[in-house]
Amino acid sequence: MTATGVRFDVEAERRRLGAMTAGELRRRYQEIGGDEARSRNREYLIRRILWMLQAGTYGGLSERAAGLADALAREFDVRATPPRTRDAAAPGPRTAPERDGRLPAPGRAIVRRYKGETLRVTVLADGFEFRGERYGSLSAIAKSVTGSHMAVRFAITPPAALRAESLQARFRPARASRRGRRSRTCRPWRT
Repeated sequence: MTATGVRFDVEAERRRLGAMTAGELRRRYQEIGGDEARSRNREYLIRRILWMLQAGTYGGLSERAAGLADALAREFDVRATPPRTRDAAAPGPRTAPERDGRLPAPGRAIVRRYKGETLRVTVLADGFEFRGERYGSLSAIAKSVTGSHMAVRFAITPPAALRAESLQARFRPARASRRGRRSRTCRPWRT
């Protein structure tokens, strides 16, 4: 109870707000706060509406507390997200994604052997060509060939020099134990 004798039942109000849709909560938020809600998150809207109702019933922050909050906000770099404008939300021209550095230049071919068959994929500026058909990714080609989208080794393999370094790195000797002896097994590193 407040000094004026008004009581606010938080749980009853929470249940009532919990039964509302996100659109109804946004309208209620605007009725109480006067501003349009920028969020569509139901839980956030319910908490904000409850806070505004409680502040209206019991009184909001004192002038001293509000002044302290403003001083702290000015002292520290507090990020406030500006409201979106309709112009900013309008989609601009789409830019092409950057090419993967592991791919050869457009016009070149990727040749792989798979189950005794030589597969030749031509790299295009906007995708790949395989057996007269265009594909958007090497994974799509791998799926058409193998029936599985998990054929990563078919897609892109590093140049021969990198493969040789990788093989050497796989078979590093096991670490020495505390007593200076090597462990019994020398297992290859898993990749």
